[in-house]
Amino acid sequence: MLQNELHKKLLPLDKIMAKQFAILGFILFVSACKSRKSSIESSTHRSLILIAEEYCGGAAPSMEMLEDLAKPKPYKSSLLYWCYLDSVEMKIIDLKEIFTDKNGFLEFENSSKEILLFFEKPRAEKSAEEVKQLSPKEREIYECEKEFYSQPNGIISSENFSTLDTVFMTKTCNHCRPLE
Repeated sequence: MLQNELHKKLLPLDKIMAKQFAILGFILFVSACKSRKSSIESSTHRSLILIAEEYCGGAAPSMEMLEDLAKPKPYKSSLLYWCYLDSVEMKIIDLKEIFTDKNGFLEFENSSKEILLFFEKPRAEKSAEEVKQLSPKEREIYECEKEFYSQPNGIISSENFSTLDTVFMTKTCNHCRPLE
C-alpha cells in the first residue's frame, strides 16, 4: 500500500523529469548543430578584393579621373582566375575560375598553400616549333605577354587563413602590344 502511494507521487515527478530531459536533449542538439556549423565555416577563408587601375591610354585624363582609378575599390561580382602555388616547381597548375560576390569577397577552402589570383588567364605556352614560326616582332610580343600574364595580380597567403584578409590588386596595362 505504501509502495503504491509512493509510486503515485513519483509518477508526476517522472513526467516532469522526462520533459526536462527532452528540453535538455533539444538544447544539446541545437548546440551541436551550431558547433558543427561554426567548424564548417572555419574551414573556409574569406578575402576582400580591392582593386586600383592604371590609366591605359586614350585622351589625356583629368586629375580626378587618375585619382579615381588609383583609389582601391571592391572588385564586385567579377571573374578572377586562381590556383595554388606549386612551391616545388614554381609554376601554375590547375587554373580555376572564381567570382567575387556583390561586395567584393572571395571564399576559399583553407589550405597550407598560397593562392595566386589573376585578372586574366595566363597565356598557354607555345611549343618550340610554334615559336620558331613567329616573326621576330610576334616572338617579342609573345615573350612579353607570356611574362606579363604569368605574374599574379594578387596573392592570398596561407598565413592569413585564420583571419579576414584584404587583398589589394592593381589592374595594369598590357604594354606588350604596340599602339596601332
